[in-house]
Amino acid sequence: MRKRSRSFKNGIGYTIRRLAVLLIVLLLAVGAVFGIVSLIKGIGPLDSYTLMPFSASDKYVFTGSGFLYLDNDTLIYDDLNDNSKDYSFRVSASEVELSASKTIAALYNSSAVQIVGAQTPIEQSGEASKISAVKCGLDYIAVLFEETDSKHFLKIFDKNAALIDEIHPESDYLFMMDFGFTDTDSNTLWTLLVDTSAEIPICTITTYDLSKKSTTGVMTAQHQLVESLEFTDNSIFAVGTNHLMRYNNGSLIFRLSIYGYKVIDYSFTSSKPVFLLQPRSSDSSFSTVKVCTVSEKETADDKTITIQLPHDTLSAFLMKDKVVACTADTINTYSLSGELLSKTDPEFALTANGAVKLNDSEILLYSGNDIYRYQVK
Repeated sequence: MRKRSRSFKNGIGYTIRRLAVLLIVLLLAVGAVFGIVSLIKGIGPLDSYTLMPFSASDKYVFTGSGFLYLDNDTLIYDDLNDNSKDYSFRVSASEVELSASKTIAALYNSSAVQIVGAQTPIEQSGEASKISAVKCGLDYIAVLFEETDSKHFLKIFDKNAALIDEIHPESDYLFMMDFGFTDTDSNTLWTLLVDTSAEIPICTITTYDLSKKSTTGVMTAQHQLVESLEFTDNSIFAVGTNHLMRYNNGSLIFRLSIYGYKVIDYSFTSSKPVFLLQPRSSDSSFSTVKVCTVSEKETADDKTITIQLPHDTLSAFLMKDKVVACTADTINTYSLSGELLSKTDPEFALTANGAVKLNDSEILLYSGNDIYRYQVK
């Protein structure tokens, strides 16, 4: 479905007017640590909750093992388990975004990308393009470029900012909806394209092993848009607007109707994939959710349970073998069969206005501009 052009040069190969590019500058070498790092509060082993050193208005990203964030003109990384991996840098840039995995961190704006530790930046691919997004994997980063005619293409770089590969949609009618890595410690890249010339939605999912520079799978989904992808060792689950689809080795194995619902979370529990669904008609309400457990066999063997949550639930998540529902002042946990297991009042005076899941045991609670990291028991 797409033509791939490869390059193994150490540069992008374009002549760019330097004055037109706003470069991101790292003013300190890798490993230089400001004294402020040791003074920062909020990072370390959890008791029950921790006030984070950054606020909701700051730029930050969770790497899977720590937090990378901007404090005014300083980029700071705090590892949750190993303080020797902490670092900070002064940066000079405008409208900077962050992207990171467990092994790679990058800052970027529409003109350039700076990988932490790389000697040279990645610059915009010609004057008629801009950088739209950056995703980090184990050993590589993928940079999405957007041209003035709304065409998109990807360039793949290693940790040293050397160009490894390029991925261009085969047709002008193929639009790149999303891309990423199957995990933060993976070298498998995926892309999701939609054919805008077709009378019905046709989405194409492609996976690449960047370490081998090879395509490993091409899958299509018709009659609906694919909204998200989930990966296991044996499956790719494509969440569509009408169906949950399982693929293996590039082939569609089964489709399960989820019409009228959207998937809001996913977890792999007890050797089975579990999906949390919310009615599409209630975008702002989590009062009713469904827990759908499926198999990785030839048939879905699905089991679906409906759970009634508190009417003022702000967010709901799957965390290992539990459903967690957060209200303004409580954290409620349910079994996958819908049994209420606990109703926890946080141990501090907190009125939450939002929550996001970090992993299968931790969440971030938002209270005004403050952010708390909370260990779900």
